[in-house]
Amino acid sequence: NTGKESECTARGPMHAFYTCIGRQNNGCVSYCQSLDYEDQTSCESASLEWDWEEQVCKHWNYQADRAFSANCTSRPSWDECEKVRGCWWDGTSCMGRSTGCNNRPGNNTWIGS
Repeated sequence: NTGKESECTARGPMHAFYTCIGRQNNGCVSYCQSLDYEDQTSCESASLEWDWEEQVCKHWNYQADRAFSANCTSRPSWDECEKVRGCWWDGTSCMGRSTGCNNRPGNNTWIGS
């Protein structure tokens, strides 16, 4: 979708506007790169996504959609737990795995803005 920066940022803190002028589509998208896998076979064996254009192994964007987020178990209450994507309150404690690249297993780095 195309649109104006003001329309995008008005949607709230979970939205950011980027322009990709002069950059290939993959080069404009932020992602969590796994540094543990350097070929398609090992990457896909770990249930991760191999990017043919970039020749890198990535965590799926529904698993890691931001550079950093708090660990679920560090959230002491239901309302704090529910604020973190990927976490849920089990009645007594916060469970799950947040979607920050920093919380994915292995050696990873966030690429992009």
